[in-house]
Amino acid sequence: MSADRVKATSEAIIGAGGAAIPLVASVADETEMKRAVDKLVTASGRIDIVIVNAGINGHWAPIDDLQPAEWDLTHSINLRGSYLTIHFTVPHLKAAGGGNIILISSINGTRVFSTGGATAYTATKAAQAASFHGWLAADRLQQPYALCPLEVPDPG
Repeated sequence: MSADRVKATSEAIIGAGGAAIPLVASVADETEMKRAVDKLVTASGRIDIVIVNAGINGHWAPIDDLQPAEWDLTHSINLRGSYLTIHFTVPHLKAAGGGNIILISSINGTRVFSTGGATAYTATKAAQAASFHGWLAADRLQQPYALCPLEVPDPG
């Protein structure tokens, strides 16, 4: 989502009487994610819930047509982005005495492994599903939830 769209959405929420803290970061960029989480905590004072939802379909192609850069981009956003989001927010959840983490993954990572051309996407979603509870297993302060929806239409 562009910075302009984030700003416009934030202004619309505030204009309707709600509260919003506009944050713009690439989920795959360690420095940007740390800065965004720090800005959120500075503005709000704490984190109680984290929704890990950023992701892309990536380039869908047969494995012999899928280029390494396309594979890397999908993994960087979908898997590294999930890791960085959780990595930088868990310390704040601990400081608040606990909280919830909701990971939006995909049925393509849990039961459907035959979606033609979805090689990189399916690999990232399967890795999310396999890793998510493990990332938090030793830390009982967080309540993890993983949602794996079916196809969701893109709003535009």
